Amino acid sequence: MYTCISGEYDSLIEPKSVEPGYDFICFTNNKNLKSENWSIKPLVKNFNNNKKNNRYHKMNPHLLFKNHKYSVYIDGNIGIVGKHFFNRVRELIEDDIKISMPKHPLRECIYEEAKETIRSLKSDPKKTIEQIKYLKKKGYPESNGLVEAGIIFRRHNDAKVIELMNSWWAFFLRFPTRDQLAFNFIIWQKEIFDFSYFFDGYNQTLRDSSDYFLALHNYEKKGRKISNRIIRKLRTIYCKMIYRKYL
Repeated sequence: MYTCISGEYDSLIEPKSVEPGYDFICFTNNKNLKSENWSIKPLVKNFNNNKKNNRYHKMNPHLLFKNHKYSVYIDGNIGIVGKHFFNRVRELIEDDIKISMPKHPLRECIYEEAKETIRSLKSDPKKTIEQIKYLKKKGYPESNGLVEAGIIFRRHNDAKVIELMNSWWAFFLRFPTRDQLAFNFIIWQKEIFDFSYFFDGYNQTLRDSSDYFLALHNYEKKGRKISNRIIRKLRTIYCKMIYRKYL
């Protein structure tokens, strides 16, 4: 079980439920971070860019845990609240699943997610548009599924999983946008069909699984200054005007 917190965007949430046999590891560049359950470790690679730091550790467990067969990445804003999580991990192992993530709660299409990303300024609009043009050029279909990459179960030393993660990381370096804007394209391109959604029910998502997880970003807990919210709102309006033909 591992996470990566680079900078101070997320706080480290203590799991409310733990089981023996799991190592809890947090990679971070925050020297003040302390935990009762997580083993705090320095970043394996530090790019002096918080987003890039997180994605490197998130996408490359095969470089981090050579002596572990399985790993579960969990975003720093997500806390484990019950035994259901560990039961599900056990099921994935028993079913010989190599990689699994939750289904996105709102959308099933990378292109629709890209539009929302542009509207909400979650990544550079120009880079997002560049990526979408690339996907269309490659013939990637609409409504082809969408993950929410806050939880990732992997048999990370499997050759196919390593190939997939290497491709995901290379794609992120080329198009440094939202990681979940790329994953479904990569598994489509690689023709990897044994991907499994994390939850038992196909339509169950991370956000309606309160018996598994608590999901909350640091800025949601502490609140943001009114001035920052106003500036962000104005920037969003500006982006909608400039990039409206892509929305």
